[in-house]
Amino acid sequence: MSRDLRTMRMLCRCFTAAAPGDHEQLRPKPQYYPLEAASGRGYDLDVSACERLASSGSIPVVTLQEQRRMRPEISRLIRAPIYPRLRDHPSVTAYPSVRGMAKPLFMLAHSVPEGGQGGGDDSRSKFNMHEVDLAVGLASYLIKQGYSKEGDLVILTPYVGQLRRLTRAVAGSNMKVLLSDRDSEELAKLEDDAAAAEAAAAGAPDAAAAGAGAGDG
Repeated sequence: MSRDLRTMRMLCRCFTAAAPGDHEQLRPKPQYYPLEAASGRGYDLDVSACERLASSGSIPVVTLQEQRRMRPEISRLIRAPIYPRLRDHPSVTAYPSVRGMAKPLFMLAHSVPEGGQGGGDDSRSKFNMHEVDLAVGLASYLIKQGYSKEGDLVILTPYVGQLRRLTRAVAGSNMKVLLSDRDSEELAKLEDDAAAAEAAAAGAPDAAAAGAGAGDG
């Protein structure tokens, strides 16, 4: 009997099955809008199985009430809009201060427009070089404060186009770049698409000239 069949048989004999997950987590974004739940088409590919089960009302949902990871300054941001009953474990209040920083959390607003996806260039993914420079500069500063071990610093971005530019800027600043397998795959695909677009653009004038010559003949 295969392992899958044994697992299924064991599950069928259970009175209770627990499915851990977060039905409030940020939804993924399909490339095609009609596939999103917001479109009202009914495909709802951005809705996870956990969210479907929790919103159906057919099964009981129990939510953890105590978190042991985030600083209070961060957990405070999500408590009111998403997790109103969330409590901070005492251990998160004992985190040391961030060296070289007046506060452990700050927000930065700017008016520099982004590029990509209709931003006046040929990129298919959004990016902002001003933010790239700020992020790399901050990382370099924090390394000088002693955060130099692998895993001490992480730069997060939701866009592959921004990831591409961040990776190049970090590497160009003599800092080591570590990417997850998924990020590496998406970045490689973006590089392939960019190379194909450049090749097509470079060959377009020659093709047009050849076509004009054939017409004249």
